[in-house]
Amino acid sequence: MTESYIGIYNQLLNTVYANYLPRMRKEAEQDLFQFYDDLWRPHLQDIYPRSVATLSGGQVATLNDQVPVAFAADSQYMARKMDRGERTLPRGYGEDRMTMQGAMFKENGPTLDPFEFETETKPGLLARRNQTLVTNAIKAIERRIEFELVGYTKQTPALMNSYGNQLDKLGGRFKTFNTGGTPGNLAMPWDNAAADVIDDINFMNLHMNEMGEDIKMGFIGPATAYGIQKNAAIRDLIKYHFDLLAVPIATTIQGVTLKKVIGQTYKEDAVNANRIGYPGFGETRVDNYTTRRKIKMMVTSDKEWGIFVPGPIGQTYAVKTHSKQGNAMVPYGHTWDDNELEYKYSSLQFGMFPFIDDPAKLIVVEDMASCVVV
Repeated sequence: MTESYIGIYNQLLNTVYANYLPRMRKEAEQDLFQFYDDLWRPHLQDIYPRSVATLSGGQVATLNDQVPVAFAADSQYMARKMDRGERTLPRGYGEDRMTMQGAMFKENGPTLDPFEFETETKPGLLARRNQTLVTNAIKAIERRIEFELVGYTKQTPALMNSYGNQLDKLGGRFKTFNTGGTPGNLAMPWDNAAADVIDDINFMNLHMNEMGEDIKMGFIGPATAYGIQKNAAIRDLIKYHFDLLAVPIATTIQGVTLKKVIGQTYKEDAVNANRIGYPGFGETRVDNYTTRRKIKMMVTSDKEWGIFVPGPIGQTYAVKTHSKQGNAMVPYGHTWDDNELEYKYSSLQFGMFPFIDDPAKLIVVEDMASCVVV
């Protein structure tokens, strides 16, 4: 972290602002949250890049706005052969629109107690504590965004309908395979040593070709990736992409880059948790290999599922949650005073809705592999 950001933290969360103009104060606050917003990014934002939701005239949408999104099918007509004197007939295409609306996710930030003094015996302690609280709040919001994107990609009806009517408008164009060996599906899970992974990819690509695209990217879980590594038929064909430190970051098979999704988990309360509360409150006990307290997002009944796409398939549309929020793409930090206790409270909030531009460019494969570590 640079010294400038430490300075912003000290001023924003532990003392008072220096004698800067109000405009400069807000810019410093926005830069701070922009910086920490980059600490943990959802995997699926690779295919749902974040952008701002706008209304007609370019106005940024807010939580209360119904955002109309127009869509139309490519009619794929061909120009007619004609003589020079002939007149062309007008063309037309069917157009419809979906109505979407954002949701807000909010977390508490640090609370400043004016009777907590930073003495010489604990310099910076409060700053580090508050820094951790802000960082955890941002991670919690990003983790929730990931949860929403995963459920939206899996086409969970209740989740999709909570944002708009896209499932009703385009629900029939989603494509889902399973590995049960039934006609029109994949023959077996990818953790089976006899699985023909190359043929499965080619088969899925055949369907994607019908939509005018080639599969370029796949998101799979660690158990599925482990099963691929055991497959003797592709061991000699596997190819890796490397980062600048020569560390393998993705596997390529048949021109499809397979990204292994790890860390896509969250902790939820159970009856035996130390702190009981509404789901999402969090399990505070330590996770280990014998007592799994994490819930995996891309797992259904201990079976991993995967995603195959030609590239970005939609947007994570950001909406404004407060009249003073300058940039909808950045979580909004709000502070207020308690006049009786003289405390200063803070919160962090972000509004968004996921959107799939063309669901026909998304292939979901269920039951790809059984979870090894459960």
